[in-house]
Amino acid sequence: MAEMPADEGLSRRGLLRAGAGLALAPGLLAACGGSEVEVPAPPRSRKIGLSLAGPYPFARCVATGAYAALRGTGYELVVREAGFAAAKESENIAAFVKEKVAGIVIQPVQVESATRGAQLAQLAGVRAATCMSPGPGPGSKFFAGVVEVPGREGGMLIGKWLKDNVPAGGEIVVVQGILGQGISETLDAGLDAALADAPRFEIVTRGPGNLDGGEAVGLVRQALALHPKARVVVDYGAVMGDAIAAFLEDRGRKDVVHVTSDADDATLRWLRTPYLRATRYFSAADTGREATKIVLEAVRQAKVAVDPFTVTVPQSMRTSQDVAAAPPFCVREFEGQAARI
Repeated sequence: MAEMPADEGLSRRGLLRAGAGLALAPGLLAACGGSEVEVPAPPRSRKIGLSLAGPYPFARCVATGAYAALRGTGYELVVREAGFAAAKESENIAAFVKEKVAGIVIQPVQVESATRGAQLAQLAGVRAATCMSPGPGPGSKFFAGVVEVPGREGGMLIGKWLKDNVPAGGEIVVVQGILGQGISETLDAGLDAALADAPRFEIVTRGPGNLDGGEAVGLVRQALALHPKARVVVDYGAVMGDAIAAFLEDRGRKDVVHVTSDADDATLRWLRTPYLRATRYFSAADTGREATKIVLEAVRQAKVAVDPFTVTVPQSMRTSQDVAAAPPFCVREFEGQAARI
C-alpha cells in the first residue's frame, strides 16, 4: 500500500492519489483513451447486495448490521457468501451486477478480487463499499466509500496490552487470518512495531489459520510442540480464538496467555476463563451498518463517492471485566435472518 502524508490520512483525495497507478480494465481504457469514464447512474433497483467472505459468526454479525441499516428504507438485502474463496467472491459480485442491484457491500476475501469486483460494479453504475478496508490502496477509487478498523492500530493495541499484562514477556505464537485479505498484514505490522522496544518478547511462529478453527488449532498445536517455552498465543479472529481456547482448556494450559480479535457469543464465555485473556474488540455489526449506509447515500444521491469517504469503527482491548460495555457485535433483532446465511 502507498504511504500517505500524515495530514492527509484516509481522505478521498489521498485514496485517489494512492490508487492513481492501478491499471484499468481494457474496456475502460478503450472507452476513454486512458482516463476514467463518467460513472453511470445507479440502476433503478430496490435491492442492495451483500458479499460476505464466508459462513461464519463474524460475517453473520456483519449482515445483521446491514439489515439494521436498511430497516424502513424500502430496500431489500440480498446476501451471498464466498466460502473464503476469491474466485467465488468474484462470481458473487458479478452476479449482483448482472442482477442490476443498486449497490453492493463487500466483506473482502481478497483485496484484489474485491477491488476488481468494485471496478466491474462501477462500470455498471452499481455503487460499492467495503466493510473491512485495509487502508489506502490502488483500488479505492472504485468504491463509493469504505469502512475501516485500522489494522496497524489494532496490532499496536495488542502489543501494548501484552507489554502491560505479561511483564515477564515470552515467546509468542501468532495465528493470522486469511493472507491477502489485507487485514492480517496490517495487524502484523502494528504488533511488530509495538513489540520493537520489548526484547523480552519474541514471535517464534506466525502463520495463517484462514479463519478456520481446525487450522488454527493445528498451527498452535504444532507451534507449542516446536517451542515448548511459548507462553503467549495471539490470533486475528474470534472464530479461531474460540477453537484455540477450547484446545488450551483440553490441554489444561492455564499458563498460556491467549489474546484474540473481534468477538462472538462463544468469545464472551471464554473470556470468563483462563483460556482467553483479552480481545482486540470492535463491532462486526457496526462495520456492516456503516458500509450499507455509505452505499445507500451513494445510490440515493447518485454519488460516485460519499463524504467522508472513510468511516472508522472504534476498536479497543477488552477483557471479561469490560467487554459487556462494548458496542454489541451483532444486532440481535436480525440474528434469525443472518443465521440462514
